[in-house]
Amino acid sequence: MNRVLAAVFVIVSLSATMGLSSRHRPDVANVPAEDQAVRFSAIDVFIDSGAAPLAAYQFELKLTGGAKIVGLEGGEHGAFAEAPFYDPAALMQDRVIVADYSLAPASGLPMGRTRVARIHVQLSNIEMPQFEAVIIKAASADGGVIDVKIVANEGALP
Repeated sequence: MNRVLAAVFVIVSLSATMGLSSRHRPDVANVPAEDQAVRFSAIDVFIDSGAAPLAAYQFELKLTGGAKIVGLEGGEHGAFAEAPFYDPAALMQDRVIVADYSLAPASGLPMGRTRVARIHVQLSNIEMPQFEAVIIKAASADGGVIDVKIVANEGALP
């Protein structure tokens, strides 16, 4: 019995000194400097359809400077509130192709400037990378192609 207690004591002592305890937390001071510089930000993408109701869109966002796209979020208008569709293969090349559509009637679609997506990025340095959004297509409720303006800028994370 004493041998069993001694063995349990040794195992518990070793696990506590070796950091095997479930309560062990890594010491932030021991994290490499390059890992401490990692932070997250967001890029808000706005489409301005003018007086035409926006029913569908597709755009490409390109990033440079050490950023990695880690998530996509929907827009501010109910027609585009769900996360948009995107090309996962493009994410491996520091870019993303994003598209979405709504089957709502024209009266339920956004007109003018509206945020259609928020792209979450992981930054490996302090500076926000350069990025560019290019519209591929946009359509109205009747399926006709419409001219729109696209703007992307750094957004605030909630």
